[in-house]
Amino acid sequence: SASGYDIQNLRDRRVFDPVESEYRGGLKEKLKCAAHSLKGENPASHREILTFRALRSNGTPVSLECLIVAARLNEKPIVLAAIRNISMDRKLLAVLRESEEQYAALSETLSEAIFRIDENFTVLFANSGVLNTFGYDREEIIGKSFRSLFPEEVFRSYEEEFRKYFYVDDMDRTAMGLRRTLEVLGNTKNRGVTPMEMSFGNSKFFK
Repeated sequence: SASGYDIQNLRDRRVFDPVESEYRGGLKEKLKCAAHSLKGENPASHREILTFRALRSNGTPVSLECLIVAARLNEKPIVLAAIRNISMDRKLLAVLRESEEQYAALSETLSEAIFRIDENFTVLFANSGVLNTFGYDREEIIGKSFRSLFPEEVFRSYEEEFRKYFYVDDMDRTAMGLRRTLEVLGNTKNRGVTPMEMSFGNSKFFK
């Protein structure tokens, strides 16, 4: 189970026993509030998410996320608590962070400008190749809008197509008629407007 206990381990034990002492009061209060929301003439459904720490059956700590739902089932009030282990999410985040560091190191071996952007076209990452291509230091680009690297009318004409590359995985782009490269006009720092060729990677990495 999420807390490292199986059903047999938990039988005849108080529900708060595995919870670390500093989190017990808050969890009890949330459950009490959920139950209270069902009282009175006009009971309201209740839904809340909170995180806490517990001890596995072997004594090691684990981070848990709990969804508390209070509602009426067949006119009877019930409070449900669904718990999941979020420690694995943190491990996955660490793996992704390590992969991103490797990606950043690899990008520095290439002379081409490499960007990573979010759905709002904010530049999250840029390698040092942007200096050769656009004339900007990477620090001048990160946190800025990707659209600033193109003449405004050029970006507007390609904006919807750019969005498709962000949301469609590489394996599906050919089927949707998307090209692997685009020829566009880029807006450089010192050389004015210059023809460029853009290639697109997998939009789901490091999103």
